[in-house]
Amino acid sequence: MELLQNAAGTAAAAAEQWEAAESHYRTAMRQADELPHRIAQPEVRRWYARMLLERGEDGDHDQARTLLGEAAELYEQRGMPKHVDMARAMLGV
Repeated sequence: MELLQNAAGTAAAAAEQWEAAESHYRTAMRQADELPHRIAQPEVRRWYARMLLERGEDGDHDQARTLLGEAAELYEQRGMPKHVDMARAMLGV
């Protein structure tokens, strides 16, 4: 089950409402970590990173790299090799 805040972040990013998207993704990351929602933890990070790369403001690329590194590590821990590959491809690794 996907976290509603992650879906809201994706919708806001699609509309280029960057502040709203970032707020939704941060809430989704907090929720995923607190529950814990083991599948959502890396997924939220990957989608949040995608939004940052698309937005492209100062510091976004570095923050996206950090989030994608975390996502790849979490995917690996969960035995999700195709998702590890997706996160690493976004990193350019």
